[in-house]
Amino acid sequence: MRRLNHFLFNQLGFTGNTEDFYDPRNSYLNEVLDRRRGIPISLSVVYLELGRRLGLPLQGVSFPGHFLVKFAHQGGEVVLDPFNHGISLSEEDLHRRLQEIFDEDVEQLSPFLVPAGNRDILVRMLSNLKAIYQNQGEGEQALKVVNKILIVNPALTDQYRDRGLLLNSLECYHAALKDLQSYLKAKPEAEDVEPIRKLVIGLQEAHSRIN
Repeated sequence: MRRLNHFLFNQLGFTGNTEDFYDPRNSYLNEVLDRRRGIPISLSVVYLELGRRLGLPLQGVSFPGHFLVKFAHQGGEVVLDPFNHGISLSEEDLHRRLQEIFDEDVEQLSPFLVPAGNRDILVRMLSNLKAIYQNQGEGEQALKVVNKILIVNPALTDQYRDRGLLLNSLECYHAALKDLQSYLKAKPEAEDVEPIRKLVIGLQEAHSRIN
């Protein structure tokens, strides 16, 4: 592991992009490889794939707020942070990070260290990218990303809501209505059901006037 860290971070110069964390290029692996800059999950993917080619039993971890990598060692687990040059994180480090997110002590770490499969990793990468485009006001780009998320996992109901809202903002009202109706049908008890239902009613009324 020390050799891998030295090669990837010292010799090749891969590092976390702390100067422009929300640059979309940090989420595209071709850009990450060319620029040797990335965010936790994209650098973790590079780390995972290189480690696997070396025969290291690495696994991705969808840790809240910051993707990590782990591997089994001497009856336990070693948790690494590729965004910070592959440093090893102690239990205290992990508890502190969780406390910063949840604003309270978390007793058990194990639920937050479950291995992430390839599909889970891809969805999380795309979700990060979607959020970046939305925050930058690039609705069309965000819409393209949501379409990709639903190709990877069509069962993610919340993505239909998000796509419907994006389509509505882009004035694609008929398509927006279809997605939002699908969301309400799938999650009739969702916390945001009332505002979504009001939007659906408005879209239905507008659609009937146009017809």
